[in-house]
Amino acid sequence: MGRHPLTIFLVVGALLFAVDRWRSTESIVIDEAVAERVAGLWETQMGTPPDPETLDALLTAWLREEVFYREALRRGLDADDTVVRRRLVQKLEFLVQDMTSGAVSDGDLAAYFEEHRERYRLPERWTFEQHQYATEAEAEAASKPSAKGKHFPAA
Repeated sequence: MGRHPLTIFLVVGALLFAVDRWRSTESIVIDEAVAERVAGLWETQMGTPPDPETLDALLTAWLREEVFYREALRRGLDADDTVVRRRLVQKLEFLVQDMTSGAVSDGDLAAYFEEHRERYRLPERWTFEQHQYATEAEAEAASKPSAKGKHFPAA
């Protein structure tokens, strides 16, 4: 191979392309959790668990959808799409609603706190002040009850 700039450019470009393709390969795994989620959705909609044939067809459809979904994201088809934006907002609203629907009353919180008070108790804390006096007489005068609050300048 010669040292022609175009040849070097093409070889380096091809290597970079190959490395990028090799690094960006993602596997799609259909594990037990995916199968349970797909079967659960079917059961929720149909009222009965799917038979093995139906589950296999559902998982094939899920796999196709996942491939298309990832490719659409890779191509940036979700950007600046009003429908996708509204759906994501709607999903977040449902999530927030679910989190707040089980709100606990102040009475329940107070009862829980009283029941678990020790969990929330902070350890004892100590503070101290250091006073310096120029003479022993000033220190004695400061320690007398009548002298509380008086400050003597340090010499």
